[in-house]
Amino acid sequence: MEVTIPLHSPNWKELAFFFLSGVIIGIPVNIYLHNTAVDIIKGVSPFYLLLISELIFAPFIEEFSKIFAFLNRHGETEQSLFRLAVLGGLGFGIAEFIILTFDRGVFFLFNFPGIFFHPSAVAITAYGLATHQTLRYYLLAVLLHFLHNFFLFFLTSTSFLVNIAAVALSVVIVVATYLVSSKLQIKTKNQFID
Repeated sequence: MEVTIPLHSPNWKELAFFFLSGVIIGIPVNIYLHNTAVDIIKGVSPFYLLLISELIFAPFIEEFSKIFAFLNRHGETEQSLFRLAVLGGLGFGIAEFIILTFDRGVFFLFNFPGIFFHPSAVAITAYGLATHQTLRYYLLAVLLHFLHNFFLFFLTSTSFLVNIAAVALSVVIVVATYLVSSKLQIKTKNQFID
């Protein structure tokens, strides 16, 4: 007797749950791991602490935090996992935008591209997870995240032109990340992840 399992298509409750998972799982995991990592390098000058924290730790930790909710997800197709990851990344991006803008006081236009960056970056890792090439695509997402943060790191300058250039270059990275994730989305199949 052969058992046929229908393809899974997430309903609105699952979609809402995974959007919220970016906030209720991704953000706390990110904060905990980031604070733990920063504690390791206490005593370093504030400039180098920020440099190491934002350019080295943040890309690895945030990309892991966003995919964390999907590591034990079973019964999904490549396409449904990709969609759920995008929603989780969107939840993470919106939460980060709110925290950075309203709690940390960073000018909202500097944070706005992150709302679009995070869904695209986690989608890249999700594609790797779905195709059993997780490390390869995780590292690609980390590299893009590093580049995004690298340009935003220079916003501390007092030069208006430097700030405009930094934001423009970070937007280029956001667009590149979106284009990569769009190409990968086209490659996803409506078949179970084995």
